Amino acid sequence: MKLSFWTLGTPGWSNAAVVEAAKRFGYQGIDLRCAGNGNVSLQSGAGEIEALRDLFAAHGIEIASLLAYNQRGNDDGVDWDAVTADLVAHAALCVRLGTRNLRVNAGAPARNSTWDAYLEGFAGAVSKSLSMVEGVVMNVQNHPGSITAAQAGQLAELVGDERFGIGFSPDHCVDMGEDTVDVALQVGRWVRHVHLADRESAGGATVDGKLRACLPGEGIVPNALVLDVLRNQGFDGWVSFKWEKPTYPDLPDAEEALPRFVSFMSALQVAR
Repeated sequence: MKLSFWTLGTPGWSNAAVVEAAKRFGYQGIDLRCAGNGNVSLQSGAGEIEALRDLFAAHGIEIASLLAYNQRGNDDGVDWDAVTADLVAHAALCVRLGTRNLRVNAGAPARNSTWDAYLEGFAGAVSKSLSMVEGVVMNVQNHPGSITAAQAGQLAELVGDERFGIGFSPDHCVDMGEDTVDVALQVGRWVRHVHLADRESAGGATVDGKLRACLPGEGIVPNALVLDVLRNQGFDGWVSFKWEKPTYPDLPDAEEALPRFVSFMSALQVAR
């Protein structure tokens, strides 16, 4: 497994600063946010994209994934053609950046629809977009306010393509009341990327449906067990540190949190 971190945890840092930190703390990659206030966007020009690729290459750091905040519909309905076009645009940006991993978000059914209809529609949009761009794997993340990990597994079954899988977030299983280890056993064959974080306690105060975050190994998320389950099913992909500093501004800064995650993961390796 290779380690990376989300730039959500490094607000205000330049691309050069996050690459330098990855090198300094022993990460192999970084997950870049694709948004207007992120590391790159769909509006980024050719020169900006080339400079970003050169920056990573010069330091021997990989772009572990592109974190898309893609269209996915809302309470009023879903324009599946627009969703497809947006997925294609993000996948094309992945190709230009030299990464094959695209984190995508699903949404939720419109107020007059059902989960079955939504998952079928999203699966259709994913399948169409995959037929239009080569060399990219799309990984849907389980997330509060959207799909559970079990529903992400349903979606992967509907798509039925090795280029589509799950960007698994064990902490979100805890947030959404799933049995984290049990669901990892259920959907492990579809997990292509793991986004790791920890939570202080079940039943505590939430922000946007999420329990309060804490440093890895200090909370209740059974991350070590989850990784063992996934390893036993053949997982050997990216494990990304998801540090939600903007959600909880009083959390330790990245300069403390980033090396703590590397130490946490190293301890798990030693204990095996």
